[in-house]
Amino acid sequence: SSSSSSSSDGNSSGGNSGSNSVEHSPAILREGADPQYNAPDKVIEITPADPIFVSTVDQPVGKKGKKKGKPQKQQQQLVKVKSAAKRIQEAADPMSKALQAHGCAVCDNFLPKDLVDEIRDEIERLEPHYRNSEIWVGKDAELGAQITVPRVRGDKVLWVNSASIMHSNMKGMKEMMERIDRLVFTELGSRVDRLRHLKDRTDPMLAIYPGGGSRFQKHVDNTARDGRRLTVLAYLNPDWKEENGGSLRVHERLVAKDIAPMGGRIAMFFADEIPHEVTPAHAYRHAVTLWYYDAEERKEALARAPKEAPEETEEALRSRQEARAFMLWILAHDGAADESAVQAITQRALKLSPKAVRIVAGVTGAPSPEDFMSALARLTPEGLQQLRTDLNEMGL
Repeated sequence: SSSSSSSSDGNSSGGNSGSNSVEHSPAILREGADPQYNAPDKVIEITPADPIFVSTVDQPVGKKGKKKGKPQKQQQQLVKVKSAAKRIQEAADPMSKALQAHGCAVCDNFLPKDLVDEIRDEIERLEPHYRNSEIWVGKDAELGAQITVPRVRGDKVLWVNSASIMHSNMKGMKEMMERIDRLVFTELGSRVDRLRHLKDRTDPMLAIYPGGGSRFQKHVDNTARDGRRLTVLAYLNPDWKEENGGSLRVHERLVAKDIAPMGGRIAMFFADEIPHEVTPAHAYRHAVTLWYYDAEERKEALARAPKEAPEETEEALRSRQEARAFMLWILAHDGAADESAVQAITQRALKLSPKAVRIVAGVTGAPSPEDFMSALARLTPEGLQQLRTDLNEMGL
């Protein structure tokens, strides 16, 4: 499976926003089937002694108060800017070394508590616009479908247009993005070999894990060479407790490291290399994700993309919805995998349009629509059960 990329109409509620966005639909890794799965020998909680861990000083630079010739409000703003610059300066060298050596880095206190609180207040107003996230099921980026499978990915997401943020009253979000952009583009881009040719990034993706054990199974973000080189996560959860779960679990060769989503912490890793997951969350968990593009890889990805996306046509949209409904019907069907169930699926498949059959064939791995229909005619109850298992485990 692979990530699919698309542009949007720029709306801030639902879907992507901005021509530099991607639909985050990564490959789900399955034990025994994917070389990158790398089941770890042990799982450890990250500590300050870990080589990927960095912490910045959580204090302002300079003194707040009146100085001759400058209004107090202006002085406070200058203090805030200096504090941001100091945090970035303190984080740059150790984070670049961690990325070079381990492909991952974590920084505590990068966002001060008052900024985290401000951002939480801003995104609280947007929560009604979040939608259930989806993952891509299919053999490649062009043939498959987006479906919601909570057991695989249980978060809700909202893409927010960057330009809208810069010209809105979302001052906290704007400041956070400016801090992270400066750290990545200016500081890390000049220090880390794989980041020397960064150009542009996605719009921010806001995500909520609503508790109740919601999770995101192990995956790699960029499996389709869509240009994403670096994933950056900013966590907005003050007073997060260990029993809440919801850790980012980063997989190295022999060990997996759990990174709690504590407020003010940022984590980053190479989007095309590092397997990771979100462990079951038992409380509301807020995060913002940004992906930074490698210029050459992004240029090649855009050149490969069709000039006119097939989903733009009304007929293609209907076919995609038809195929999606068929697959969800198979997944949601609670009856036994017996002859009557096989017959019901066969009869429903016969009513699919040719283009919908092509999509379903791609999802199930059939070489062609004709091969899919031929295999369906020979489907047994055991085969139906295996099909459900494969779809549930996202092993395609």
